[in-house]
Amino acid sequence: MIPVLVGFGKNYFNNFGPATRSHLNHNQEDGDDTITTVSSYQFTEESPAPPWEQEDDPLIDVHCTTASTYFLTRSGKIYNCGTIHGIVRPSLTKISIALPLKCVQLATGRQFCLARMEGGLAVCAWGAGHFGQLGLSPFDENDNTSSSSSSPPSFVHHPTVVEGLLPHVVGAPISSVAAGYWHSMALTQEGKVFMWGCNRNGQCAKKPTVKDPPTILRPQLVTFDNTSSSKSVQSSSNTKNIRINKIVAGRSHSVALDDGGQCYCWGANHYGQCGILTRRRVGGVTTPKHVEALAKVRIVDISAGDVHTLALTGGGRVFGWGGGFDGQLGSGFIYNMNPKPKLVSDLDFVAIEAGREWKSKQKEKNPQQQTDQSLQNNYSKRATGSTSVQDLVNTPRIISVTAKGNSSFAVSSTGHVYAWGCNDVGNLGLPKPDHATLTYSDPVQVLSKTPSQRQFQTYSFDSSHNVALPQRLDSLRHLDITKLGVASTFIWCLGTMRQENGNSHNNIVGRTLYEVEEAKRQKTTRVPHERILHSLETASFATTIPNSSNPTDVTSEAGKQQIKKQPTTDPLESNDRDEAGYADRKRLDKEGTLVLDMNSKTETKMDIHFHKKTSDSHDSVSSPKLASTESFHKENDVSQTSSTVDKISSVLSSPSGKKKRLFSPKKIVKGIVRLASVGSLKSEPATSTDEIDAPKNKR
Repeated sequence: MIPVLVGFGKNYFNNFGPATRSHLNHNQEDGDDTITTVSSYQFTEESPAPPWEQEDDPLIDVHCTTASTYFLTRSGKIYNCGTIHGIVRPSLTKISIALPLKCVQLATGRQFCLARMEGGLAVCAWGAGHFGQLGLSPFDENDNTSSSSSSPPSFVHHPTVVEGLLPHVVGAPISSVAAGYWHSMALTQEGKVFMWGCNRNGQCAKKPTVKDPPTILRPQLVTFDNTSSSKSVQSSSNTKNIRINKIVAGRSHSVALDDGGQCYCWGANHYGQCGILTRRRVGGVTTPKHVEALAKVRIVDISAGDVHTLALTGGGRVFGWGGGFDGQLGSGFIYNMNPKPKLVSDLDFVAIEAGREWKSKQKEKNPQQQTDQSLQNNYSKRATGSTSVQDLVNTPRIISVTAKGNSSFAVSSTGHVYAWGCNDVGNLGLPKPDHATLTYSDPVQVLSKTPSQRQFQTYSFDSSHNVALPQRLDSLRHLDITKLGVASTFIWCLGTMRQENGNSHNNIVGRTLYEVEEAKRQKTTRVPHERILHSLETASFATTIPNSSNPTDVTSEAGKQQIKKQPTTDPLESNDRDEAGYADRKRLDKEGTLVLDMNSKTETKMDIHFHKKTSDSHDSVSSPKLASTESFHKENDVSQTSSTVDKISSVLSSPSGKKKRLFSPKKIVKGIVRLASVGSLKSEPATSTDEIDAPKNKR
């Protein structure tokens, strides 16, 4: 299949090359009438076809520096466009390597690139090297110190072999390479890590000294210390037996993952990006430290941005820690720093679907019949593997995470992309809303108090648009994304067209927690005056009618106690509601009066008068609707009720300038109840009528 490449962001330095600018539709739902477009870049018929489409050599990977892009094909060919160290390439340019080996992996830093050759027999580097990040300083096998009298090359035009990473030097072929802003990493097949480049914050796992310069010109072996790890990790593995299987590099810190799924961080820790509670500003963390907060979970993927770190567990859960002032931690809260790993709950699709399924089952049952024993049985069934658990097998899961700059990305098992963080130039692939509608968030103010409400889109003093909760890129719903190339101001998404083969699993979309809550809010929220008019027309007020099979007199003490025991809302949903409140919330207060929330800010209380019927053998409650069934047969009552409805409707539908608060919601409800009571009690004794007319005389 022909790969499809889509880019988002700004083309400041020709980083999109000859790609043509286009617009994609971004709608959360297919039935949405409003069409929102997102600016993108694609290789279309208007632009010249890329070489991988002409030569039948498909594109397999894409990597980005701060201002350029590198493309890698299946046959090992490398193409570049953009600007690197002042050299501008507006069209795709082939990068040739003078070795009889093909390239199998690329890693890009700020202004340089690393290429791992087939079999791990060689690593080539080119680009800017003023901090020694290329590792091309003259190598001497007898001199294994970190400093050297010779200065590193400032720029290398052509890929050059890094002699310090040859198999006979490091003891094994290279299995992976990684690049930060000004430092580089290499991993051997034996699980050993070598680093070189800038070491100002200890990101090369060496303690900077006054005598030695803060640069490491040649690859140096990193020693992992497991003394600070938890007891469970210490007992299961020895310090000498730590074997690393994945490495990533951030702006000024480094992250490694061992065979046991344990995460290690070192380097700059100004914002807690190393996952260590102690804040070290000078020198950073010079020894790889185990992230103890994640000791009980197995990590399968890691990524590092400028000041934050992401980790993915085997179950598809995403954790983030470090700086969160642009919302890049994805928790909905704006943090200046958060050194403790925090779960990105919006991407835990299995838990979201399981919770929605469990709540729907509880609503079908009577809350009074839901005992502790039945709840325990449900949990035991779920633990032993019931049909509901089998239904969650096809639920999408996150399979990879990417952090770059102050932005974060995740790809699900169904090929959908989720993004959050800084979106100043549209680099997240999400539409930018009107700036006037965004909420201002100051990380300093948030630190002074505990955040209580999650926010979706905000802006700060140095950013015009921050996405604090993960959002799906619906503009790419027609693609199955496999790779992401991310920079601070632009991204590339590589994938293939989705095939409509009738497989329902391919059409499943992982719904975030915010998306589920937003759909629920839109479904239940109504305009206040529309709710009142709807109640008047249907003669259905928010009154609680006892069960006909077990009638209860609420005027008695026993009846009040029984109503107090009946839950008026689902206890499982009480924590999920927004602080502003959903519309039409109903509850009984301690005095037995009904509380109606006419809007999210004010509450209107209405006393309900209950009357006994002498003809019944048991006590019952008369419902306070517009009128009883008998009174509706009388023409005068019908005309009186319709005239009242017309008057109220005319007042509510009049322009805001003419409403002079003639009828407040409280007065409207009291008037309707009084009218209904008079109509239904004309045949009652005079004492009841006098009792109802008493409030009228007081007014």
